[in-house]
Amino acid sequence: MIDMQPVEQPKRRGRPPREVTETRKSQALQIAKKRPFASIRQIAEETGISRTTAAEVLAKYKINKQEVDAYAANQADILMGLQHRITANISDSDIEKASLKDKIVAASICLDKHRLITGQSTSNIASWTHVVSESHRSQVIDNAKVAHSTTECDKVDGSVD
Repeated sequence: MIDMQPVEQPKRRGRPPREVTETRKSQALQIAKKRPFASIRQIAEETGISRTTAAEVLAKYKINKQEVDAYAANQADILMGLQHRITANISDSDIEKASLKDKIVAASICLDKHRLITGQSTSNIASWTHVVSESHRSQVIDNAKVAHSTTECDKVDGSVD
């Protein structure tokens, strides 16, 4: 007689596989869109899916997290290189052709970025505070001069006791 008992399957090691729902996949995609610098590990942990599944979901939508991660790690250098390429290709002719408005805007941006890089204030508040205080100081001095000269005129006229 043949034994018809089912053969016992060996137990799998590790955690049991999780059911990957479309909702979890959608959540992974939304996280990648909202926070492009989130790592695959972070996305997987937040959505409750494996790192492999998270990577597969992102790859399906042409989101290459390794490329994004590399960009995030080197963003300052990449942007500096791009800035150099752009500024190196601005000719004197380009500057001459620019409108006055464009030249003023460009000069203002350059000044602002220079101040930022050198650790100086980039806030308009500091500049406006200085302008206003100088204006008030000048006005006080002018008022004092007017008051002083008026008093001197009155003494000369004899109208002041």
